[in-house]
Amino acid sequence: MGAGRYELEVRQHLNGPKTYCVPGREPDTADTLESHGLIKQEGKHIVVLKPDDLRVIAWQLGANEYCRAHGMPLPFPDLADVQVTEGH
Repeated sequence: MGAGRYELEVRQHLNGPKTYCVPGREPDTADTLESHGLIKQEGKHIVVLKPDDLRVIAWQLGANEYCRAHGMPLPFPDLADVQVTEGH
């Protein structure tokens, strides 16, 4: 399976980690993704119901960035090696 290329919007906050979102949308939260049936929150655990959905991938990348910036374990280690290229 070849590597895919997806377009995401990257937002850098002044004193925080980057967030990712689908162009034209605000970054998703666990609550917004759950309300659309893309993930399910079970206590402190997240079950990803639609792993190929671009909104889910953007949210997972953002969660990893947040944890990386705060020295916490990555919640989605399978995406740790995803290459993000900024700009065109």
